[in-house]
Amino acid sequence: MKIMTSIVLINPPSPFLIDDMVFPPLGIMYLSSYLKSKGIDTTIHDLAGLANSSIPYAKYTAFTATTPQYPYALKAMKENKNNNSETINIIGGAHVSSFLSSQQDGWDVSVVGEGELALYQIIRSEKISNSVIIGNQIENLDSLPFPDREWDGFERYHYKFNDIDFTTAMTSRGCSYRCSFCFNMFGTKIRFMSPNRVIEEAKIINGLGFDGIMYYDDTFTVNKQRVVKIAEGLKDIGMKYRCFVRANTVNNELLLKLKNTGCVEIGMGVESGSQKILDTINKQITVEQCEKVIEYCHKIGLSIKIFLMVGLPGESHDTVQDTIKFLRKNKPDNYDIAIFTPFPGTDIWTNKDKSGYDINFDKNSINYNKMFYKGIAGNYTSQVSTSNMTSEDIEHLRDYIDIDVRNEITYICH
Repeated sequence: MKIMTSIVLINPPSPFLIDDMVFPPLGIMYLSSYLKSKGIDTTIHDLAGLANSSIPYAKYTAFTATTPQYPYALKAMKENKNNNSETINIIGGAHVSSFLSSQQDGWDVSVVGEGELALYQIIRSEKISNSVIIGNQIENLDSLPFPDREWDGFERYHYKFNDIDFTTAMTSRGCSYRCSFCFNMFGTKIRFMSPNRVIEEAKIINGLGFDGIMYYDDTFTVNKQRVVKIAEGLKDIGMKYRCFVRANTVNNELLLKLKNTGCVEIGMGVESGSQKILDTINKQITVEQCEKVIEYCHKIGLSIKIFLMVGLPGESHDTVQDTIKFLRKNKPDNYDIAIFTPFPGTDIWTNKDKSGYDINFDKNSINYNKMFYKGIAGNYTSQVSTSNMTSEDIEHLRDYIDIDVRNEITYICH
């Protein structure tokens, strides 16, 4: 029997991004399909890319937000309260899951963790008074309906790679690694969608007109046998794909399998070319492992993009030079270089005073509007300094690596 209760799911804007109309909001798309499967009248209202957009009235309005999105979610919630005073405003997502003090900002309900079961619980029980709801993890991901890709606004998103139309998907939740700069709201236990289920979703995506999928799993390749089955299935239906890997979860055989089954690029978190920094942030990889992955990808013609940061705990001019030397030596096909920001919920944020890291920041004065990992060139602002580097040093070196070193490597490669 259909529960005649309406809920509007809100995706806040991300104006700090170069283009916030690339990756559709998978999180609320999962929430939408799950609630609809339970007979709940559900609407996605997407604020991305919009200057102004009033939120339609509903009994419940649920916002998701990462930390850099949070100021925009808060602003939209307050406007919604003025316009729809009887609406119950709910906040979920990575920011509130890691930083519960946001509950003091006027939200009626805060959801910590996964949202599907929690939102259903709120609607069924009408538990709304200054509540914090812990979202239980869904153990069997195959039991979830696929993300809602039929909502008005999904078609606004555009994502091309090598002139191929891509969209996004996830095949697992959680990450067993404990990098000190990372907060994972899905927990340290990895739950996997079965290979057959992954391929079933890929066929649906292909039927929507996409010929490529970006898999946003934290570590797509952590279970090699499973990945091989998925890769072979994607090849059978002719789907191209991209995915994230760790240097210690791939070998030459697996990389070749990815290449031969339609993988057009892998993304790998290197973070730093300094082994000292990698050890400090508990990355559990070595510089040599990263170099071997890049070398073999070059050998077989598999594009590799790496992700780096400047300003991590212990960073100095010498360790940044290690990163620059790493780039000049290994010449990845592409890379992102970000300024490290200590996000709520991470080990660095939580244990700053006890860890012995020589990083200096005031978590009470952090500017959430500047807490992005990938944004518009020239807008990067360092929220941190180390005992060896000022914030200005970090900003300057980030831009130097992004512009001068990139141009140098591109010139040499071509």
